[in-house]
Amino acid sequence: MLQTSFSRFLGLRYPIVGAPMAGPGSGRLASFVSGAGGLGMVGVGSRATSKWVRGQLDAASSMGQQRWGVGVQVWALPNQPGVMDEIEIARPALVSLSFGDPSPYIDQVHRAGALAASQVNTVADARKAVDAGVDVVVVQGAEAGGHHAGQVATLPLLQGVLEAVEYDEVYVLAGGGIGTGRGLAAVLAAGAEAGWIGTAFLATPEAHSPLLAKMAVLSAKETDTIHTRVFDLVGGIDWPERYPGRALRNSFARTWHPREAELAEWAQGSDPESAGRLAAVKDELTKATKAEDYDVAVVYAGQAAGLVRDERRADEVVRSIGEDAERCLRAAAELCVPDEWFRG
Repeated sequence: MLQTSFSRFLGLRYPIVGAPMAGPGSGRLASFVSGAGGLGMVGVGSRATSKWVRGQLDAASSMGQQRWGVGVQVWALPNQPGVMDEIEIARPALVSLSFGDPSPYIDQVHRAGALAASQVNTVADARKAVDAGVDVVVVQGAEAGGHHAGQVATLPLLQGVLEAVEYDEVYVLAGGGIGTGRGLAAVLAAGAEAGWIGTAFLATPEAHSPLLAKMAVLSAKETDTIHTRVFDLVGGIDWPERYPGRALRNSFARTWHPREAELAEWAQGSDPESAGRLAAVKDELTKATKAEDYDVAVVYAGQAAGLVRDERRADEVVRSIGEDAERCLRAAAELCVPDEWFRG
């Protein structure tokens, strides 16, 4: 069996964590990922209520799963009363405190008996997370889908974090661009304790996304994503400027990404002209979202979208990635270096 100290600690069959994707990352998806031997995660969006969180966490454990997790956006928590209390009551195995300072919430996570994790985009951020007291550092490379401050690809960042963080301090996981067993094998061979995988689950029946959004992921290539703030600026979602979102490139992004600074000025402006211009663009985006027109509406996805080629159940995705990673690592272990390479 493919095991690491992290997977053994949590009793996982595979060192695979389903990334907590706000929207697609429902309790049902988390339950299926955990049922297949990974660790499923519920994604809590910035506008989620405590009642919604309670329902999704109930769903995560509805199939008898004892090991699952939840991810929150730290910057939004002050405006989400009761959310962390519901998480504490539910007693997940892991809580991801990302996109902000995790330190105010770590004690509450530990009271729930959970590991505290934080996604990081630089080596300096990793050190800050360790100093704050997290148990798990998630290296989030620039390839990752959704919101992040990533400017460094997964493998260079993973190497830097592993050199900067002591193995006995925290578990180090890797996310961004992992869509097959080869990708999981690569980060495990480099020293990661598990893969943090999101995009590979976007087209599964259990992902809480419209069918046409899933079809958009299935038809995407690895070059079909963009890291941009335009969907948040137009939608009025107050993500900190540091965290753009990687989404599928569409006509809306092609039109407005080059004018991102202009959109930001409209959003910050107080004059009626700016407000009117932004409202017109927002109306276009709102109508497209309702109509499921993903040539305009947003689908957050990473560069691994080019590896998602068919619709499979989430448990099948977990097993396929895990078993393929095992085969890749066994093959790598059989490699030998000829003696003559060392002769000079």
